[in-house]
Amino acid sequence: MRSSDDLSPDRGTGSAKPPIWAGLWYFPVVVLSAGILAPIPFIHAAVRLRRTSVRILAGMYTLASVAMVYVMSAAPSSDSPAPPDETLATILGFLAMTTVIAGCVQLGWLRGEVYGFRSRALPARVPPPAEPAIAAALSARARRRQARELAERDPLLARELRVGRPDLARDYDDGGLVELNTAPASSIAEICDLTMEDAEKIVSGRGGGAYSNVDEVLVLVDLPIASWPTIRDRGIVIG
Repeated sequence: MRSSDDLSPDRGTGSAKPPIWAGLWYFPVVVLSAGILAPIPFIHAAVRLRRTSVRILAGMYTLASVAMVYVMSAAPSSDSPAPPDETLATILGFLAMTTVIAGCVQLGWLRGEVYGFRSRALPARVPPPAEPAIAAALSARARRRQARELAERDPLLARELRVGRPDLARDYDDGGLVELNTAPASSIAEICDLTMEDAEKIVSGRGGGAYSNVDEVLVLVDLPIASWPTIRDRGIVIG
């Protein structure tokens, strides 16, 4: 039989519901002690959740508690003839107020995790449907990446599948690539969004040889700089 303290989310919430008062002791411990006992609920949460971040919080509140005790001990007692130190009183008040407020806010979150309130209260979020145009563009980009990897790994197979040759009949979908060494100017112009004049420059630049990579095309051929990103995205050179 499980007690209310065993109802933490990392041990399985199941269908059991923790009582509404479970974990409420966190707050009076902090408030009534003016923050001096704030480390106690944080240590409890750190033990239950077993997370480094919560252990760090427990350590920070322990340091704050030690600092408040030190300031209290440094202040002159009521029997001392020395006048009260207003600076120490201000520091002590600031530490206490900050510890109480910050501690209660953070414990409100941690209590939900320790006792299972937060996991039950938050509804499951359904991701919004993807915009069809965006989904199609991302899918085509993924196919281009796969086709490039195929061409690098097995150039012969890429040629057989006619990667980058939209002018030829084929079954393989390369996502919209164009082979800059073999495709006609019309295909290069259409796929890379170039004018026919610029596409013809690429075809003429092949000369008696072939381009070794897409960047070589950009270096050897006088093309508008604004077109470079599209050429890099859509162009391919199969070795």
